[in-house]
Amino acid sequence: MNRARNVISFLLAITIYSGLSLAITPALAQQSIPVSSAAEPSPQIKQSMPPEQEEVTILRDDFAGVYNNSTLANLAKAYWRLGAFDFDDDEAVGNFLKINDCKIYTEYLNDDLEWAQIIDVMRDHLKKSRDTFPLNFQFLLELHLGRYDPVLGGFPLTDKTGFVDSKRIVVNSINTNQEICHDGKRIKDYPTSVVALLYEPFTLDFLKLDEHVAQAYILRKKSEYSQLDEDDRINRYERDAYLRIRLTFSQYHGNLKGEQSETLAILYGTIDGYEVFEDAAQKRLMLSVDLKKQREEKTSTPMSVPVGPISPDETVQTPAQ
Repeated sequence: MNRARNVISFLLAITIYSGLSLAITPALAQQSIPVSSAAEPSPQIKQSMPPEQEEVTILRDDFAGVYNNSTLANLAKAYWRLGAFDFDDDEAVGNFLKINDCKIYTEYLNDDLEWAQIIDVMRDHLKKSRDTFPLNFQFLLELHLGRYDPVLGGFPLTDKTGFVDSKRIVVNSINTNQEICHDGKRIKDYPTSVVALLYEPFTLDFLKLDEHVAQAYILRKKSEYSQLDEDDRINRYERDAYLRIRLTFSQYHGNLKGEQSETLAILYGTIDGYEVFEDAAQKRLMLSVDLKKQREEKTSTPMSVPVGPISPDETVQTPAQ
């Protein structure tokens, strides 16, 4: 039995970290089982620089692949690392398995003889691996740009998509509004949205750009606009760009109910930097700011005390939908 548990534990770890999906029972675990070499793509962010033949700006994305993509699977690991759950919470352990390995979850959920053992193996895995789970993430937010200001050399951010001395912002998983393991309902206590309580206020209300980068953006958006019909030009067109914000979380502070009864996780964190792209695919980089490096260069400036818990009379700034 111990040998079976060890084999199952090893295979579960493989499925979670490499994306392999195996149907393993305690009985089969003692047999020799071939492992498929066809693994799914890693949850790590792929290099955002496209092939050379594609049209890109001259700026290189030095942070592509450095921060973890904001999948619910990755956020679930961060919740466990920051102490959001107790190890004796069978439902939380089962939902972690549901998020990270749907095949095993659906295979054994209604198997009364083996489900308890699967949960125990998953619990042991969480205890051993929790401290290795990621805390640094990147999130993508849509920005709307106003008219170019030739004097200031950039674009104002419009439609409340910018930030001014923001101490807390809302960021969403890329799995928001998507089914998880064939289930369209929200998974209990595993929010796909995070209220980030910032150690330092964040401001980004104007996008100052290199002149050549700004000109390239204007020309491409002009081309986009010319291809739309009159109705879309007037009613639906936005001069959009995309903010990739890089965050490192350090503390879990509970959950919060949103305006639409959705659950949001409250996490203390630091913005390490951000990039602004012309496109959601993150292929045409316009600006990159390394706030972490700037802080290191100002070591004589003490970091401010974290902001307090959210109170009912305060407003949380949310990203544009």
